[in-house]
Amino acid sequence: MVCNNAEWCTTGYDSMPKQPVLVLGPLMPYLLEELEKRYAVERLYEEKDALHFLQQNAGRFQAAVTSTFTGLKADMIDLLPAVEIVSSFGVGTDSLDVAYANKKGIKVANTPDVLNEDTANMAISLLLATTRDIAANDRFVRDGRWAKGETPPLAQGIEGKRVGLVGLGRIGSVIAEKLLAFGCEVTYHTRNKKPDVSYAYYPDLVAMARDCAALIAILPGGERNPGHCFPRSAKGSWTAGHIYQYRTRNRG
Repeated sequence: MVCNNAEWCTTGYDSMPKQPVLVLGPLMPYLLEELEKRYAVERLYEEKDALHFLQQNAGRFQAAVTSTFTGLKADMIDLLPAVEIVSSFGVGTDSLDVAYANKKGIKVANTPDVLNEDTANMAISLLLATTRDIAANDRFVRDGRWAKGETPPLAQGIEGKRVGLVGLGRIGSVIAEKLLAFGCEVTYHTRNKKPDVSYAYYPDLVAMARDCAALIAILPGGERNPGHCFPRSAKGSWTAGHIYQYRTRNRG
């Protein structure tokens, strides 16, 4: 392409006015730096009187940025009449009133899948730490009991054990794959059986609890899953040595 404007050829896009973007809450420094390269960023959380600022300036912003920690509530949406899109840094949407935003014609974007592997790794780490008594054995050594010749109780491994997953979405599916690598038998409970997986399906959560050595729940947080979504009847069916782990997607 031939450039006929000398000033444009010299400055390029840097000379174009940047679109204003409203950042609702604190973000990691590198994210703010990237945003400021592309947009005219204004930080609502640094305003002494945020409400007054919005009353005077809300109409200038067609885009806003938030996070799972700051969230996006209906009252904030009402204060942003010109906003068309809100981008949230984080996986979870529990702190975002997506339904109300959609009702107002506002698109809400998040960052799914970026933490699947790390969250699954943490779930497996916690399972191993629990079954192998890693925290207790760490205290055992730090208290000097190993040096005194004492022997800690034997722990149990997970190889060959049946592990039940409560929820089999993006993260649950990754956890399942990692459990197979440890030689575990994987079962799962969801509202409906998934046609594309070979793991044993339990329509009854209590029955799965009785049959498994450990359960890992990977569910959205919030009011949709009160009490960690785990009935007392299932807890009552367990004997000593059973493990229950709850992973929520409430925060990114």
